[in-house]
Amino acid sequence: MKNYKKPSGVSTKVFNAKASTDTFKIKGPMGRGLMLQPHGVHVAFSAGTGALVFLDLVARIILSNSQLLPIQKSFSNDFKFLFYCSFKDEKHAIGLQLCKNLIEMNKKLKLNNFQFTLRLAEDPLVTIDTRPPRWDRDYIMAQLKPLEGKI
Repeated sequence: MKNYKKPSGVSTKVFNAKASTDTFKIKGPMGRGLMLQPHGVHVAFSAGTGALVFLDLVARIILSNSQLLPIQKSFSNDFKFLFYCSFKDEKHAIGLQLCKNLIEMNKKLKLNNFQFTLRLAEDPLVTIDTRPPRWDRDYIMAQLKPLEGKI
C-alpha cells in the first residue's frame, strides 16, 4: 500500500496504526477483474500506482510464454497486450523491471504479444524539446486508431 500521507486517508491510518490498538480487516479481491479474452489486442494506459492492476497480466504473459500455464489458460497466437505506463521518474516506475524482462523474453523467443511504452515526466536524459507528449485525448486516439476493429 502506498502512503499518500493525507490526514484522513486510509493509507495514513494503516501506516500510523499502533499494533496493539488498531485492527484492520482487508477484503478482496473486489470487482470483476480484467475479464480478458485469450485472444485479440488489449490496451491499457496507466500512471503511477495504477500500473499495479496490470502487472499480474504481465506476469501471466511471462508464464504463458514459458509454457508454464495449462493450455486452456494460455494466450492464443493473436493475443497482444499494449501497456502504456507513465511515471514521475524511473525510481517511481512500478513493475518496470518485470516489463523489461518480458520484452527481453519476447526478443529471445521471437514473440510479439507485448508492447511497452514508458513515459517519464522527469527523465534526466530527456530535454524539454525531446520529452514525449502528454497522454491527452489526441495522443491516445493516435495510438488507438491503427487498432480499430482489433481491440
